[in-house]
Amino acid sequence: IAKYIKQELSKNSNIKVYLTRTGDTKPELGERVPKAVQDKADLFVSLHNNAKGEIVDYDHGCTVLVPTGNYNKEVSQQAQLLGCYFLKYLEQTGVENQGLLMRTSEKNEKYPNGKIRDYYRVIHNSIEKGIPGVIVEHSFVDNDNDVEQFLKDDSKIKKLAQADAKAIRDYCLGTVKAEKEEKQKAKVHKEMEHLLETDPEFCTTMDKLNELKKKRERYKKEKEELNERRKNAGMEPDFCS
Repeated sequence: IAKYIKQELSKNSNIKVYLTRTGDTKPELGERVPKAVQDKADLFVSLHNNAKGEIVDYDHGCTVLVPTGNYNKEVSQQAQLLGCYFLKYLEQTGVENQGLLMRTSEKNEKYPNGKIRDYYRVIHNSIEKGIPGVIVEHSFVDNDNDVEQFLKDDSKIKKLAQADAKAIRDYCLGTVKAEKEEKQKAKVHKEMEHLLETDPEFCTTMDKLNELKKKRERYKKEKEELNERRKNAGMEPDFCS
């Protein structure tokens, strides 16, 4: 799945993919997020397929493990948003959407702020390093229907990877767009503040416009009250404005 994701995302020059491994190796959990930090990654995505256990009561479909928000809240919210993108596109392939899943430490481990830590190491490690991190569980390897529909052959696996790539692309490009809009708003706001400070005539004009707006709002409210009284009296409403 990871290799197909990289293949898909390589079509976009604005996105660069780093893999924690390229062969049949198993890096330690504690080595994975540090590699993302070393690569200066903006996201950390751990790719999995599920199996029936005691944590959830369902035995099929996709889910995405995300941070609770107990630490580094803004980064956690970005990870949750990323998780929603994954669920959206995986569901479009036909996998049942089982939603986001959050799990906290069972050993009462705490973040530096004193709040309970997230259970999964790659989740809490990424949040502590300021990187939105998620674990994507695509489907269940011990569910015959999931295997038949989504994991049986290379073409089916590739469809999952293409869904993942869409999720990452939409998240990345959407975030860039939002950041640009926020910067533009901040710039306009700053220019307005400067104008208000340096141009008294502009301030007077703005004051007049605000006063006119208030008058129009009062007039609208009075007209609505009048029409309500006319209606109660069995009269036709006055639509003039």
